Amino acid sequence: MRLPTIVAVIALGGAVISGGAYTLIGSEVDDDGILREPFVLIPMAYTLTAVSGVSAALSLATRKR
Repeated sequence: MRLPTIVAVIALGGAVISGGAYTLIGSEVDDDGILREPFVLIPMAYTLTAVSGVSAALSLATRKR
């Protein structure tokens, strides 16, 4: 496997793990009315999905026929 393919697979796996962790952890409201949630996992999942897409496109564009 070439490097862009490996990066795409790892980034997609990280995105799935981040999204799953956000879903499993969930969010709650304190007694003080403050929302507690693992917000950092949302942009991390979106960023890893974008990296995966760009790497996959690069891998497909540079493959030998």
